[in-house]
Amino acid sequence: MAARAGDDALYFAQKTGRVVAVRDGEVAERPVLDLSGEVSQGGEQGLLGLAFSPDGALLYTNHTDRDGNTRITEWAMGESGVVVSASRREILFVEQPFSNHNGGNLAFGPDGYLYIGLGDGGSAGDPMDNSQSLGSLLGKMLRID
Repeated sequence: MAARAGDDALYFAQKTGRVVAVRDGEVAERPVLDLSGEVSQGGEQGLLGLAFSPDGALLYTNHTDRDGNTRITEWAMGESGVVVSASRREILFVEQPFSNHNGGNLAFGPDGYLYIGLGDGGSAGDPMDNSQSLGSLLGKMLRID
């Protein structure tokens, strides 16, 4: 779930790939974003997180694509309260070695940076030691300007 500056709605990420707005207790008919044809649907996969830029002009999403890899994407918000599809900009791509432990959280910190929580890449016990490796983005909290 995320809130947007200057907007009364609450925005929800649905695992199946849609972002929906809830206003006055009602889900808006039109989704804010629909990635349902692009996300994987495994147990710990799907649309995993969203966050708005501090000014509310941009939406950031974290999803696993149909190959199970992580994609962080930026979208401009349109006047109608839905994303401008043509504004899509990929911020980060991370190959996932397994289908679980993907992380997914996105949040803007008080410093104005986007924080991205990435899981260790999966399987049990981090067998590839991604969390301990400085050469892997997996198992890290990333900060992006």
